[in-house]
Amino acid sequence: MEQNNFDIKKIKVHRTTEATVFEIVFVLTALIVWGLIIWMVHRAPDIVPTHFDASGKPNAYGSPTGVTIPCVLLTIGAVVCMVCAYFPRHINMPFEIRNIRQVEQCIRLLRVTGITFLLIPLALAYTMLGMSSPSAIPILATVGLILVETVLLQLSIVVSEKGAELQSIKDANGKEYLWQGDPAFWPRRSPILFPIVCSVNNDTYTVDGKEYHLPRHGFARDTDFKLIAQGDRKITFALESSAETKQVYPYDFTLSVSYVLDNNKIGVIWHVHNTDTQEIHFQIGGHPAFNIPGMKAGENQYGRIRLDNEEPMDALHSYGDGSHEMDEVPFIEAENGIMEFTDNTWRNDSIKIHKCQLHRAELLGAGGDPEVIVTFRTPVIAFWSPFGKQAPFVCIEPWYGIGDPRSFKGEFKDKPLMNHLQPGASFMSRYDICIKGEKE
Repeated sequence: MEQNNFDIKKIKVHRTTEATVFEIVFVLTALIVWGLIIWMVHRAPDIVPTHFDASGKPNAYGSPTGVTIPCVLLTIGAVVCMVCAYFPRHINMPFEIRNIRQVEQCIRLLRVTGITFLLIPLALAYTMLGMSSPSAIPILATVGLILVETVLLQLSIVVSEKGAELQSIKDANGKEYLWQGDPAFWPRRSPILFPIVCSVNNDTYTVDGKEYHLPRHGFARDTDFKLIAQGDRKITFALESSAETKQVYPYDFTLSVSYVLDNNKIGVIWHVHNTDTQEIHFQIGGHPAFNIPGMKAGENQYGRIRLDNEEPMDALHSYGDGSHEMDEVPFIEAENGIMEFTDNTWRNDSIKIHKCQLHRAELLGAGGDPEVIVTFRTPVIAFWSPFGKQAPFVCIEPWYGIGDPRSFKGEFKDKPLMNHLQPGASFMSRYDICIKGEKE
């Protein structure tokens, strides 16, 4: 998470479970590697190759014990990497380290590099002591690069206390995947929709005969949350009911929102707890906007989303003003599981797919590989971009709820797709954002 007034010189690294695991693996690897090296030295002939030309043929020779010198130096380098992981202020990277998440990535990279350095002496000894051809070294180098690439796929995110809204998703190279809220197109990035999704008719709804008023998508997205907990990979915000919220939503509640980082995946977790003495009714949803791969502002919008259902599907009947009816229309924008979209796709506002017809949506890059994958178990998934603006982003929105149909005139609790909680009960769900990155 981004930190204000970040200063790497003030960062102190404490022992964690991850560090302990790395160090145990390091020690065990060192014992195994050097046990094998000593065994191979004793089995080797008196003269062994110590250098190879470009074709792989030996062009220098020496004693088996001489082979151990570069192995010792590499092992020392491995130890230095493991020790330096506790002193991030001395890490020299080709980019400026700006936040805690990048510090974590650098520390993890050092530890992976240390273990890789331990394996190189084994390859050297295995090759030079006559146990194999030089091909062992490039194979090991490839394994090391894979390990390093795994570390570099780690993400960093930024979350705002206002609305507990996700503000940024970047990979280790600094590439931004989340829309950055240009007000010329749409000023938000990933708002949380609560206690309604979409709108109530005329921004008015009724509870026990009394009228209340709510703006589109509710009030949570414009309300300050409180930071509850922050760890290495998880951050949690909470919003509690107040006299102000009860003027527009007459229930006591606690809404908690957590973001959990797991390598290249972000888990978004919603938790609604009924702190009232009566049953409460609510809807909740996500509205994350993602940059369309390869598109720049000013270009005509074009993108593709791969869905996990190749069968014909139905969508709700939507209108250009954002309203809808519960009758269904064919989802003609998708063919064989691929939804191709342009600016004209949004002429009737969002596309709303209900009845749990979808559970996965992949935003594809130019080469056809997924850049962003959103997985969900919600009854509704919506796709949206502002019509008429050729916007360089698209929203993939998991919803537990839906707006009022144009003809709806009932009580709030009787809205379509309403969630209900008895006193003391809780609702919890999540959706996941997986960043794959576009292949070169």
